[in-house]
Parts: sequence; C-alpha cells; structure tokens
Amino acid sequence: KLITKSLEWSLMNITIPYDEFRVWKLLIAPKLTNLNETAEEIIEYAVTEILNNAQDHSDGNKVNISISQDKHDLSITIGDDGVGIFKHIMAHLHFEQALDAAIELSKGKLTTQPERHSGEGLFFTLQAVDRLTICANAHCLELTDSQATFNVAEEISGTKVTVQLRKTMNHSLEAVFNAFCHVNEDEIPIFDQTVFRLQLAQTEGHLISRSQAKRVMNGMERFAIVEVDFTGVDNIGQGFADEMFRVWQSFHKDTVIKATYANEKVKKLISRVTAHH
Repeated sequence: KLITKSLEWSLMNITIPYDEFRVWKLLIAPKLTNLNETAEEIIEYAVTEILNNAQDHSDGNKVNISISQDKHDLSITIGDDGVGIFKHIMAHLHFEQALDAAIELSKGKLTTQPERHSGEGLFFTLQAVDRLTICANAHCLELTDSQATFNVAEEISGTKVTVQLRKTMNHSLEAVFNAFCHVNEDEIPIFDQTVFRLQLAQTEGHLISRSQAKRVMNGMERFAIVEVDFTGVDNIGQGFADEMFRVWQSFHKDTVIKATYANEKVKKLISRVTAHH
C-alpha cells in the first residue's frame, strides 16, 4: 500500500564517491522511527546495496535520497543522475529492449563488474522488502511477492530505486538468504536458487513462442534450482512450454525447474510436453 500520512525528508545532492555505510549511519538511520530489529536490518542492507550500485554502476555524479514514513510503513527512494540501469544492462549484454534488461535484472547473479560485484545484492533486496520499484530510461519495474510489472513511465535522469517495507517485519534477512542458498561441504552458503516471476515476461504479450522462453531461461544455468512463479499468468503456448520445460531442460540437466502457482490448464500443458522427456 502507499503511504498516505507521512513525514518526508530529502537529502539532496550527495556527491559520488561516498562511503555508503556512513551515508546510512549519519544521514538516513537517525531519521527512521519505530522499526523493529528485523526491519532495521533489512532496510540497512537494502539501502547500502542500492547506494553501492549507484556509486559503482551509474556513471553519475550525485545521488538524491528521500524518506517517507508513517506509523506502520517506510519508503526510501535513492536516485542518481547516471546513464540509467536498463540502458546500462542493454549496452553490456547487447540487448535491444529495456524489457530484456529488466527480465535479466530480476533473476539474480547479474553484474557488469564481476571482479567487484556478485550480482546478489539487488536480488536479495527484492526478496527481503515488501516492494521494490526501479525507474530508468522511460520505464518502471515494480516487483512484490505477488506481482511483477514493467511499464512505460516518464523519462527521468538516471535511475530511481524505491524500497518499501513494514516497520515490523516478521522474516529476518538471514531467513531470506537461507531460502535461496545451500551450505556446501566447507559450511559456506552458496547462492544457487532463484525465483522468476513469469508475469514480467508477459509484458510484451502472450507467452507463446520459443524465443520468449529462451529469453526467460537465458543464464538460468547459473542456478541449481529455478522456481518459475506463474502468478498472474493464465496460459502459455505449447512452443513456449516445450522450449522451457523439455528443450532447455535437456541441455541443462544440472538445473531443476519448478513451476509454482500454475493453474490446472498450465500444469496439464507442462505435463504433456515433459511426458516424453
């Protein structure tokens, strides 16, 4: 839900480079009220990750931070004046559409600087907060537990990222990490599971073709388990289903694909295309 009765602060023109922890500790944390320990841990993680991304990837010169909160909810927006995140990803991965960049961004493990970043921060931020909105290059990506949308928006300078959460969170940051990691023989947690909200790919139309399935599954071999969340998707085409659940799977046997929240029609189609697998 949107915050209706709120107190707002704007922290203008923080110059890049900066120490993201000090920005959090000195400028943001003192403004926040009535957060339980879990919510404070999550919002600190989210804000410092976003600030770090803006500094390292935006090619901008400054960030602007605004805080809105009421008794129950908190929203923090961090904007930079850089190139824009979707344009940045499109250039790096040679994509032609901003939607392809948004799809790739939502999967996890995407980074344009692998020597400095793991590509995990934004993914875990999404899983931890109630709502994540990323606006850049005349588009807005909005992600929650149950919804994924990518819409045309007003052109802005750079990237604007908004995180929103309840001030009394029940799940811990550790629980979020544990849901997508397993501990290896050296007792080190490995990020090897992702969830993709298929509704996002539906932005460009019905999910019919093999090419659409290929875009969805691009890079998914990085994971041991891929959960495809069918929330908001009423139907898919035979070619789409066959490409994802039979063809792609036949080339990537080390990755398990799980279809969740699919309706009966979709379940039957998936069963049919995998029957001869």
